Amino acid sequence: MINCPKCGADNMIGAIFCRTCGEKLNLKDLSPDVFDAPPVPASVRIAQMVQRIVILVVVVALVGLIGGLFWPVAMPVSPSLDEQAMRVAQNKYQALQSPQPRTPAQIPFSAAEATAVVNRALNLPSSAGGNKKPQAISVEFMDSGTCRLRLKSLVFGQVPMVTTLTVRPTVPSPGTVQMQVLKASIGKLPLPGGLRQQGIAQFTALNPASIMANARSHVKEASIVSGNCTITIKR
Repeated sequence: MINCPKCGADNMIGAIFCRTCGEKLNLKDLSPDVFDAPPVPASVRIAQMVQRIVILVVVVALVGLIGGLFWPVAMPVSPSLDEQAMRVAQNKYQALQSPQPRTPAQIPFSAAEATAVVNRALNLPSSAGGNKKPQAISVEFMDSGTCRLRLKSLVFGQVPMVTTLTVRPTVPSPGTVQMQVLKASIGKLPLPGGLRQQGIAQFTALNPASIMANARSHVKEASIVSGNCTITIKR
């Protein structure tokens, strides 16, 4: 509709004279706000609403993903032991690497001993690692016979991120030690099977195989009971 500049009456678009007062309507003299905006079709309004909802869902999903990755996860076992306890743990580790005639057939490791030995063997915390600098590993022995490994790293040297693996140690044959990965997660975000390798890669980059390099040939059995891991060596 076009409003007459003289009397204000509504006229059809394209009219030359006002139907009320007869004033000539010169479209060139009319400002753009004289024309009524055409109504927005319902289909367009629905499409715009759906678009806003999709954008909102994507934003919420991204925030949840980032929050899940960097969600604070506690390191339940400290990598530090007092001097005497550390000496005992190191003696067990050395006996496992190169057993002597008097070495016990079974060598038990508590979670604290295993954590301290692993961190010392891998020289953690480390300033290496590129954008992810490994800081500490926590080892837990679960009642289910599994082992929970947590690796804390600093992303870009500032933001802490914790990668968790739940593994089951097996010795299919004397001298062969394997770790079956049951679960993997980063922060609070579980990793499905297709992405599980991403979590495993965080640990393999540290070359943890070197910890058991000399011990593998001596291992006969590994069992986890009551929060301890007992390694039986060949006699």
